[in-house]
Amino acid sequence: MRNFKEWCIDNNREEILTYWDYDKNTLQPSEVPPKCLEKVYWKCPVCGLSWQNTPYSEANLTQTPFRCRNCKKPNQSSFSKKNDSEMPARVKRLGRPKQVNGCSLTIDNFIANAHKIGIIDVETTFSDEVMSVGIVIVDTEKNYDFVDARYWLIDPYYQSPGMFAHMLHLSDCNPPFIYKEAQVFIDSIQEKITSMDTCLEELRQLMGIHNCQILFAYNAHFDKRHLLELSDYIWVDMISVMANCTLNTNIDEDVITDSLLSDQYTDHWKDRKGHWFCKGCGGDTFQYSIDDLISPTGKLRKGYKFAYIFRCFPGCSTYQETHNGLFDAIDEATALKYLGLPVSVFYSAITKDTKNEQAKRVLLKKKIEAQKIPFIDTLDMSYQEYVNYLIDKYGPAKGDYFQIIRKGDRRYEEIADCYAIKRKNNVLVGRKKYPIIDGHYTVSAGDQHSIFDAFTYWYYEKDELYICWAKKGNYSKTYDGLLCHHIDENKAELLSTPEFASLHPITYQSADRLVYCDYIEHFLLHHKYGSEGAKLIAGTIKSLLLQNAVEDWQKPCLERLLHRSEDLKYLIRQGIIFNDL
Repeated sequence: MRNFKEWCIDNNREEILTYWDYDKNTLQPSEVPPKCLEKVYWKCPVCGLSWQNTPYSEANLTQTPFRCRNCKKPNQSSFSKKNDSEMPARVKRLGRPKQVNGCSLTIDNFIANAHKIGIIDVETTFSDEVMSVGIVIVDTEKNYDFVDARYWLIDPYYQSPGMFAHMLHLSDCNPPFIYKEAQVFIDSIQEKITSMDTCLEELRQLMGIHNCQILFAYNAHFDKRHLLELSDYIWVDMISVMANCTLNTNIDEDVITDSLLSDQYTDHWKDRKGHWFCKGCGGDTFQYSIDDLISPTGKLRKGYKFAYIFRCFPGCSTYQETHNGLFDAIDEATALKYLGLPVSVFYSAITKDTKNEQAKRVLLKKKIEAQKIPFIDTLDMSYQEYVNYLIDKYGPAKGDYFQIIRKGDRRYEEIADCYAIKRKNNVLVGRKKYPIIDGHYTVSAGDQHSIFDAFTYWYYEKDELYICWAKKGNYSKTYDGLLCHHIDENKAELLSTPEFASLHPITYQSADRLVYCDYIEHFLLHHKYGSEGAKLIAGTIKSLLLQNAVEDWQKPCLERLLHRSEDLKYLIRQGIIFNDL
């Protein structure tokens, strides 16, 4: 097996060996492996600077020839393009143009547009809706100094439960880590409660004022996925640089490992040789290998949470993440300041659209196009055209109306085994005699052998068994003022009632057969195919407008209804609604 000395000779990196501190180190370069992750002492033969780092990290630094940090020429970073022949292949790739939003972006264009950048952070509810957005504008030419900031609470989602909902208001949070240095700047920021559309409009205005085209975020794919309306900006994922040992030389393996083990195991310690030991759930002691932490390219495989990285900076060992949209953005801007790397390094961290983001962008485009269609034109649409219009406007349903249990689900096998459901001579057979209605195998909640405390039924379609547990799924959007309509109600009424739903295919309850709508649109859906339900919905609208017994879940629906008062008046004038009540 090759040692570190042989590796340096084979790769024409002998100059690294001259920096080995032979006085302080007990081991020689020929006695350690090339991927050694134990810290050793290094000493510059020119200026005498002494420091500690692993041979693996030092060997993978992008400097060629190797030199200490104190002997670098002024304004010449490891990623400078001054001498292209001396740059390793990984850094040369920075010169390759990137495709961003269908356009070619070179590193020179990136740097030209990166004089000021926005650092953004969002917090979400348990239902994955954005409840707050915070952004900080920094000046990259002045060591990432703060320029401007905004903070929005998104109505109505900021009132919904979320993992960090208790940190939404600035007054409820501890000040960010850099508070004393930027107290006046931070104290001048006020939170604003507004809708998502207004938030995005004001955010674009802010970016335009400061001529910003680039958005930084820690785990940018999460923030970008929730703010696809801003996908025309250049998004940069800070993790790619900050969680890479070869780029972020502040990373301390001991700090990362200790933070990681503190979350996983309460009982862990380090011996004199630098080995970590932990106690697992069963009480057995095992050694934690540092090789599991860092990949060969220098990226952290685990332990790259923002709080762990921030604790590696000098004087930041006690840092705790606030989980407030604004204060987290300020802390991320502070991390860039402490990191001290030129903005050109982040060119390699530009994000590309994932398949999920591309699909959502298509839906967003359809939504924008659907909103341009005048209300009067929708009245002439057929039922199916109107359904397609609403799907484009609000997007597909999040989940099934009633929970459909499909093959592969643990509950599927449990129910099938419990009742020995099978087909014999094209007849459903079970251990007990149950009523068979038009090929449906029905079990009510009163049956003693029912394993669920709910109405359950089976349905065969194309020789495939579907099991439906009549418990409502995660489809609701009433917090956004939207109701849910069964597309197939033009074939079968009362599909939202388990007893009637069980008489029809379970596929009528699946997410792809649901559509969102407000009260006016719900009325029009029933009106277009002559349903008696249109009268019931018209009566509900009238009751809501008279403020008669408005339930909590109906309040957002009523608010959306009041915003469409002109459309409602038009329906009344044309005699489409309320004429037969």
